[in-house]
Amino acid sequence: MKKYCIIRYGEIALKGKNRIIFEKKLQENLKRAMKLNKLDFVSVKRLNGRFLVEGDADYTLLANVFGVTSISFASEFTDLFEGVDFLLKNKKFKTFRISTRKVNALTKKSKRDFDCMLGDHVCKKYKAKVSLKEFDINVNLEIIGNQHLFFLDKIVGIGGLPYGIEGRMLAFIENDRDKLAALLMMKRGCAIVVIGDADFTSYGVKPRKVSFDGQDISTFLEKVAKEEKCDSVVLGQTLENYKKISTLIEFRPLIGLDDDEIKGLIKTLLS
Repeated sequence: MKKYCIIRYGEIALKGKNRIIFEKKLQENLKRAMKLNKLDFVSVKRLNGRFLVEGDADYTLLANVFGVTSISFASEFTDLFEGVDFLLKNKKFKTFRISTRKVNALTKKSKRDFDCMLGDHVCKKYKAKVSLKEFDINVNLEIIGNQHLFFLDKIVGIGGLPYGIEGRMLAFIENDRDKLAALLMMKRGCAIVVIGDADFTSYGVKPRKVSFDGQDISTFLEKVAKEEKCDSVVLGQTLENYKKISTLIEFRPLIGLDDDEIKGLIKTLLS
């Protein structure tokens, strides 16, 4: 039984003729994230609207790779009923749903054909009832080519655009608000050079770090920007502590957020 991690993306699919560039960048970032976190994998295949990572490691952190909207851990079966029984083993449920999706599938059978066939099996064997809206368990089948992949759940991803697709900028980081601001720009596809100390390994990236030497901040930022070929910096300032600190282009993604919103994002994204 082969195991896979199904990686889905959202916004990249809207990029038209540039879509292939975004997809290849995300594929590259997924591989880098696994290598950085020492996760073994066999391959990372690019498909229609998703990637398929073959391997048996815990790939949960891939949900934090920028550009990923959700992931699922799936197992491949040639016997479809065996696949369903594998997922439902030791599960307690009274209602269920079968959700079939075809991705470059080679079969001529429709999704409904598979839903009905597998649903009938579950009804008879487990004495459960079908419920499409309110259900205790959802059996997912993705047919990719001639592969049949079964899984139960989706882990929500961080979304956004692939890291590094929109160029590089400096990130001046002294606290969690600064780190959040940097993270929001990374989510928009920007690669960063960290001024200060912040670890982004759990997001599958390891930006270059530069220690602030305590001199005039404006002079220091402009010096590093020239060395790193950047023309902008991201800051965690809001309207309450707004202050221009350099001649660089300054981004403040927290500027329109109140304290509660910022604290909520810090708890959600940085915890």
